[in-house]
Amino acid sequence: MNDLRLFGAYLAGLIEGDGTIVVPRTKRDAKGRLRYPAIEISFHAKDLPLALMIQKNLNSLGSTSSIQKVKGARAYTLCVHDIKGMLTTAFLINGFMRTPKINALSRLID
Repeated sequence: MNDLRLFGAYLAGLIEGDGTIVVPRTKRDAKGRLRYPAIEISFHAKDLPLALMIQKNLNSLGSTSSIQKVKGARAYTLCVHDIKGMLTTAFLINGFMRTPKINALSRLID
């Protein structure tokens, strides 16, 4: 349990530093397409092994996350889009957020 708590604190720090919690204000955009919430963390290409390790840990907790290469940059983005993954991530990082991104976490939980 202590390891899970430390992982949650580390994950919260990554999200606050190089990540984002996207919570759309409306269910559909101007063209009528559905919009979904997401949790994303950006990594430099040199940090790809770290992104893979975090993805493995999240997936072992029941999340479905993906890593995508950013076009035109030496960077990757770890994305969590599924409901179970976002709830798991929100559970892990809840209580560790210290910046205004805590408001986005609150909207995600709501």
